[in-house]
Amino acid sequence: MKNSTFHVRVIEAQNQIIELFARTSRNLILRQRARILNRVGGAV
Repeated sequence: MKNSTFHVRVIEAQNQIIELFARTSRNLILRQRARILNRVGGAV
């Protein structure tokens, strides 16, 4: 029983890490896109 609960906890932790990573990467992409748009707008 302990083994199965441990596995479930590991899977839950991995899901949380993936979710957190996805959220932060999405924010980074949005920031980079805004920065690139600003740079292009300033150049034009």
